[in-house]
Amino acid sequence: ALDEEGPMAATLILNEGLPFWGEAMVDPFGNYLFQKILEKITAEERVMLVKSVSTRLVNASLNLHGTRSVQKVVELCAADLEASGKAKDVSSKGATAGGGEDEAEESS
Repeated sequence: ALDEEGPMAATLILNEGLPFWGEAMVDPFGNYLFQKILEKITAEERVMLVKSVSTRLVNASLNLHGTRSVQKVVELCAADLEASGKAKDVSSKGATAGGGEDEAEESS
């Protein structure tokens, strides 16, 4: 249904399962649904989902099935950040604020 119905179905499933996504992340079968939902929802919905499971991310990363869920979270959120252009803003501010690597190389 997710592939055929797309974002509308993903949003419905996301909202219905919101209290259970933390458990689904580490479930042998639920982690597949969690990852699929992450792929199909919007960036704003992804932020909402990540916030709802944020307290469980560390424990999930230590779990065989949860590791895959956490990897998908990192992958998709990084892509969202890059697509929004914020990654470039952050890196340019960091380069001008501290000088960073160039100063370290010159002082060596």
